[in-house]
Parts: sequence; structure tokens; C-alpha cells
Amino acid sequence: MLGFLARRLTRCPTLLVLTYRDDELGPRHRLRLLLGEVAISAVARRIGLRPLSADAVRVMVGARGVDAVVLRELTAGNPFFLTEVLSDPGGGGLPPTVSDAVLARAARLSMPAQLVLQVAAVADHASSPGC
Repeated sequence: MLGFLARRLTRCPTLLVLTYRDDELGPRHRLRLLLGEVAISAVARRIGLRPLSADAVRVMVGARGVDAVVLRELTAGNPFFLTEVLSDPGGGGLPPTVSDAVLARAARLSMPAQLVLQVAAVADHASSPGC
């Protein structure tokens, strides 16, 4: 789906923002191929992000009763993980993988939103006359 969208960005007034963890991609991962294709596109911009600083984590923690130093160590300063941990009302802690965190977040969506995700995950680009 990402390749399909990326190839059509020049024909549509669209902003596509994607994130990924490059430390979780092996040399043969399919996303590596897509990144290579997108890198030569005139419309693509890649912005590398560093982990959040200790001060930034303290700001995110705010007045919650959470140790910002420990939380930064547990999450390696990953803003998505930080947000997931801080938004967990049960205090269940850090999901073991990004996939687990994404699936947990998707499970909290409304049923119509989950259906949209399911359709997008299996959409066949050949049956979609591109924008």
C-alpha cells in the first residue's frame, strides 16, 4: 500500500507522513526496498529523528507520578512508546514491540475505524484506479 501511495503522490494534493524504526529493519526487509524507491522521488523528504531528550520526556510526563528517567530508559526515548505508556490507564507498562503497541492502539479504535484499517491492509492496488 505504501508503494502504491508513494508512486501517486505527484498526481494528488496529498501529504503522507510515515514513521518507522530503522533499528528493527533487517537488510532484506521489504521496507528497505520501498525506502530505496522513495529516496529517488522528487517529492519525498526524509527526516531522521533522534530519541527524545531527558528534558523532553519530563515535559511529556508532566505531573503524572512517573519517574521520567526510568521511563526514558525503558522506552529509549521513543515518543510513540512514551505516549503509549503514558496513555495506558491500567499502567500495564511498555508493549514489547512496536507491532504490539500498534495493534493495541488499533484495538481501541471504533469498529468503523478498525474496518477501514482492515480494508487498507488488504487493498489491491490493481483494482484501484489511481488518483
